[in-house]
Amino acid sequence: MLPNTNQELAQLIDSSSHPVLIFVSDVCERNPQHEKIKQEAEKHEKSVALYMMCYTEETMPFPRLSFDVLYFFLPKNQTPVFWRTAGHQNDISHDVDTIHIMMTQGKTYEEAKFSEDMQTKIKKTEEYIKEDLSEYPSLFQQARNLAKDVWKTGKNAAKGLPILVSAEDGFRRLELCRFCDKFDSKTERCSECGCFMKVKTQLASASCPLGKWNSVA
Repeated sequence: MLPNTNQELAQLIDSSSHPVLIFVSDVCERNPQHEKIKQEAEKHEKSVALYMMCYTEETMPFPRLSFDVLYFFLPKNQTPVFWRTAGHQNDISHDVDTIHIMMTQGKTYEEAKFSEDMQTKIKKTEEYIKEDLSEYPSLFQQARNLAKDVWKTGKNAAKGLPILVSAEDGFRRLELCRFCDKFDSKTERCSECGCFMKVKTQLASASCPLGKWNSVA
């Protein structure tokens, strides 16, 4: 178990020749999640350095953790390149492959993690996020902003990666929903599928259960 100081952490990362995985928890006793992660890491053919860092209530320099987190560092780089909530220890094998590709081939996380097709979709989504929405009504802009937040959260956590449609397509979908008898204008939800349509209409993988608009993912 690591001493809970930034200096100790920096020394471990700077002195390592392998990717460094840091498991951060507020449980200082034997932690079942840490044991599972350790087992998964040890099964992998590629080498990693795995440590556990524990913060007690007295020493924690920030609000108490609500969940355990596993951070991935490249050697001699004190900025984590990605992270996982510790419950996703079954992804360790893929994550170790990803960080080794980053280290040995100098690729970004997205280049190492995703296929060329998915990288193209991610790039297109980032372009959609930058679209000028000034010509659309404010409620639509709010919906679009919410969908952007969903995208960013999914991307940062590397889970799911919902892909946005263009602003024009999203607006067209939402307008179709507003004129549908299954649309609840008070809650902005569809009574057929139960979804919040301000968000659903912005996601390329989504489709209308009544066939009024289809998935484009």
